[in-house]
Amino acid sequence: MTHGTETGTRRVRSPARGEVLDAEKRIRPLLPPTPLVESPELAPRALLKLETFQPTGSFKVRGALALLTRLAPGERVVAASAGNHALGVAWAATALGVEATVVVPETAAPAKLAALERFPVELLRHGAGYDEAERHALALAGEGRRYVSAYNDPDVIAGGGTLALELPEGPPHLRSRSPMTPSAPSPTPPAATPASPSTPSSSPSSPPRPPGRRLLRPPLLPVGRGPSPDRPPLPPPRT
Repeated sequence: MTHGTETGTRRVRSPARGEVLDAEKRIRPLLPPTPLVESPELAPRALLKLETFQPTGSFKVRGALALLTRLAPGERVVAASAGNHALGVAWAATALGVEATVVVPETAAPAKLAALERFPVELLRHGAGYDEAERHALALAGEGRRYVSAYNDPDVIAGGGTLALELPEGPPHLRSRSPMTPSAPSPTPPAATPASPSTPSSSPSSPPRPPGRRLLRPPLLPVGRGPSPDRPPLPPPRT
């Protein structure tokens, strides 16, 4: 995988099978499987994976959460995006208590900007397009922050690959257990209670919480989710 010439070529390796399986264990406490539904209108055997049920309305939150759950305590991140990846990073950073900076181009959609402003992240507007925003984010990464690429990072790619594990049979090269049965996610991420590092989890099958992190409840964005009387209202935009 490589970045374009505007930001320089940076080659990264593809994630290994085990990395995708590990990513699934890390993201599952906050991201339940999304529904898989039949769509005979498209084709007799067509299936739709409803990633619009994700808390940010896009699959991009998978990769962001997969990477941020691997950070060392206190490590900061920076990302560049025109929308969905930025929301994924902001949501994951809020959930994990990570300090994040998100760089968006000046041309970013007003709706995406309004959504981003609801998260406690540093939001920077820079450049007329994505390439300029990314160059600025990469410069900030050189100041001691981890750059979270939208597509060119093994952890981000592994997080995106967790989607395939939720299919009825899953891809053969990743299959290592019984297939998951997709189900509609809960309206909000599960609440998490801070645990002492010396206190073992009450459930031996629960994925370990990243060391030194406290899971929080980030805002749920009303993107592609449809009306729901059970969904809590978003907090007012920050001033």
